[in-house]
Amino acid sequence: MASRPSWLGWGPPSPRTARSAAGAALAFVVLHPDLLAATDWSAVTTAAGGVVALAVAAALTGTAVGSLLLNTPLAIVVTMLLPITYDVAAALLVPSVAPWISTLAFSAWLAHPHVTWADGPADVPGAGQALTSLLIWVALPLGLGWWRQLRRDVA
Repeated sequence: MASRPSWLGWGPPSPRTARSAAGAALAFVVLHPDLLAATDWSAVTTAAGGVVALAVAAALTGTAVGSLLLNTPLAIVVTMLLPITYDVAAALLVPSVAPWISTLAFSAWLAHPHVTWADGPADVPGAGQALTSLLIWVALPLGLGWWRQLRRDVA
């Protein structure tokens, strides 16, 4: 089997990429030591945690939708378009229910978890809204997709 180039996203990054990233970080530190000292590292870690939470939630949703649809390209399109179109439509049509059926409630809660059942601080969804989002957009499609794959005719 031929090896795939790492720049296509398959496999680990090359040593050249790692050296470039390290060089860019070193250049930033040398050129802007005042910005490094003034950096609020708690805000940086909070933002990084939010990015990781969104990536985890998107990967879970994409896997669940892919398993339900049994069609990878369609699952990618649905996973990319659904949070934008569905959440906007839900907010316009049923604003009182929209936070509970939002596709992004689980990832927003993962970024800033708290134990409040409904809305939390600074419009962060509560645990109930996050669990509802997780059930609707991850557990239900994953369960239905698993059921479909078990009953699929293998030719």
